[in-house]
Formats: sequence, C-alpha cells, structure tokens
Amino acid sequence: MYRAVLLMRRRNAAASGSDADRRYLRAVNSNGGEKVEQEKHRQKAGPDCDRTDGDRFFTFGLTYLSPGDPAEIMLTECGNVPTPELLEKTRAELGLDKPFLVQYGTWLKGVMTGDMGTSYSMKVPVVDKLVSCFRPTLELALASLVIMVLISVPLGILSAVCRNKWVDYLVRALTFLGVSVPNFWIGLILLSIFGVTLRWVTVSGEARISNP
Repeated sequence: MYRAVLLMRRRNAAASGSDADRRYLRAVNSNGGEKVEQEKHRQKAGPDCDRTDGDRFFTFGLTYLSPGDPAEIMLTECGNVPTPELLEKTRAELGLDKPFLVQYGTWLKGVMTGDMGTSYSMKVPVVDKLVSCFRPTLELALASLVIMVLISVPLGILSAVCRNKWVDYLVRALTFLGVSVPNFWIGLILLSIFGVTLRWVTVSGEARISNP
C-alpha cells in the first residue's frame, strides 16, 4: 500500500513542479520513499489515537464523578439492604476504594483483555451475556435490512417512474414522515400493535412470529 501511495505522490509531485513538491521528491530520493510515507501515516494516525484515548479517559472520569454510590445502587437494585458493612465489602470487591487512576487502569486492562466483569443483576460474566445476545441482535438487524430493502427499493423505483405524479408525492410524503418521526416512538407503536394487540411477537426477549 505504501508503494502505491508513494508512486502516486511521485507522479503528482513531478507533474506539479512546485517548491514543496520538489522538496518532497528530494526527501523521498534521499531517505527512502517507504519510510517517508510510513512517517506521514504515523503522523496522521497519531492524533486520532490520542483523541480516542482522551475520550475514553474523559468518559470514565465523568462516570467516576457522577452522583450516587455505585455500590449502594447495585445492592438496592439487587434487593439487598445496603448496611455499612455490606457497602464497605462491596466497594472493596468492585475496587471502588482504590484511587481514580488505579480504577481506570484496572478497567482499561480488563477491556483490552476481554474481561468486562460480572453482571451483578444476572450473576453471569458480561462477555458471556454479550455473546448470547449477539445472534438475536444479528437476526434482528438482518431482518430489518431485508424489510427495508423490500419496501424502499420498489417504492423508489415506482417514485422515479411516476415522477411528479400523485404516486411520487405519496412516496415522498411517506418518506418525509418516516424520517421525521422518532424511531423510539415508532418502535413503541409497533410493539403495542404486534406485541400487545395482535400478540404476534413477544414484547421482551427473543421474539418468534407465531399464528394469531
């Protein structure tokens, strides 16, 4: 890839003939073209990596500074009474009694190694829960994609064929309505119709289409 980029830049520099391009050609010929291009790519990728690390640290810091005690919230949601002894034990288990940088380092190491901890509400590792939900999520995404293609492509062709006619205006109105209405509101309406009223799918969990 570097060789292809180098060849293209050499051609552009030779065709341009500007002072900057001549300096680039001299640097390429004296120091080796691939090294010059690799250094340029490293300089471009460096700010992106730094920005990603900064965003990660900033997000973790906001979570750390958010109001409320995570140990108390976790115990309350699990149905336990947050006594002082239990709170102290839970903070020690979660590492909440350690300094901020130690907590961030532990969290970052776990994320990089695939250890995201244990879900205290479900009592299972978070990675196992993500893996078990991957297949249903993929099925839902593929089904949504198929439905979208089967509906949008014929309507787009029909709108193009019947340009500036009532069919075209109807398709435009439906498209504008679909873009304008919030997705979460449409989702609630569809759940109310197909899940609660018609009972074709389950409202929560993995749904399968069944006979009404």
